[in-house]
Amino acid sequence: MRRRQFLAATGTALTVALAGCSEPPHVELRLTPLHDAELGEQLVADVDDLYEDEASAAVRGAAENGSYVRNATDESGPLLDDGELVRHDGEVFAVRTVRVGVQARTLQVFTVTYTGRGDETTVELGDDARIVAYSDLPTADRRMFDDAYPESLAREPGAMARYLRLTYPDDAESVFVPEQEYDAVEYEGRTFQVEYEGEDVVENGRYRYELEPVAPDIETYVDRVVDEHVFTLDRSTLSEEQREMVATAIDESTYEEEKEISDAFAALVERIREHEPVDRHSSQLNYVLNYDGMTYLAELHDTDFDFDSETTEPYRTTTDDEPATGTTVDDSTATNGSGTVDGIDHNAEYPTTEPYRTTPSG
Repeated sequence: MRRRQFLAATGTALTVALAGCSEPPHVELRLTPLHDAELGEQLVADVDDLYEDEASAAVRGAAENGSYVRNATDESGPLLDDGELVRHDGEVFAVRTVRVGVQARTLQVFTVTYTGRGDETTVELGDDARIVAYSDLPTADRRMFDDAYPESLAREPGAMARYLRLTYPDDAESVFVPEQEYDAVEYEGRTFQVEYEGEDVVENGRYRYELEPVAPDIETYVDRVVDEHVFTLDRSTLSEEQREMVATAIDESTYEEEKEISDAFAALVERIREHEPVDRHSSQLNYVLNYDGMTYLAELHDTDFDFDSETTEPYRTTTDDEPATGTTVDDSTATNGSGTVDGIDHNAEYPTTEPYRTTPSG
């Protein structure tokens, strides 16, 4: 299932090192016998295993009440994408996510950097730098600085910075907003550079979640996916070099090459990509294929490429024919979004077509 990490707009910070490295880009092909692949678990998350407790609550609320409405706390979007598959009480559902409202929020953006000291000084402040003591900061600025966790920043060996995005009350006294009066804060004998980056206006959505029956159980869903997506990788059409690559992917679980990959491997990868994947992630495509009389889950992972998902949109928007329902909720309260609504109909007829759909917004 998708897994995304976003900056919260209420004071959570992103910590970054000012220098670093990453592994070389490479391409992996993994082939696992289908009966060992646990394909159902890969394609459909159980309600208890979702990445956020709030997402699990949204599924349970939609199952119990017909729908569930909640405000997003930042611009990260909905808790669950439209079309995302979940398993609840053994059944498989597609989540139908509709944005029913938008709230604009103005955030103040800062970067707080520990300057280091002595031999570990990594950020130089000019002789004319304006430095203010922590104890002299107004309340709003002190809260901002506290959100940077200065003690944690100071423990790191190199220069570390935190990127903050916070709401400031309109009438808050500040030495940084809207005009920056100081360049740094002195805190417990250490100096931290503070850079005010300006305002960022974000749109926080209010989303309604509903569940659409897809299959009565995970086994039925997996059988359908396999029937619709399986293809044959004909051994006789592969070169000897490519057959050895496939054999390695089977015998050793993985065959991989660093980029630039060989022509033979590139051609093999392209042969697989010609087919429709059963699932896709940010850098991975999953397929079901037959090879030499065996059926495999083929996982194609490219660390240097972001595959676009065409089978789902993050959310749909209401139209004149689909009015926004539900009562107003705040950032910590959820409600049944459509008043008195019966729960999920467990006697519903399950569709036999691909559960994902793309619906134009608006």
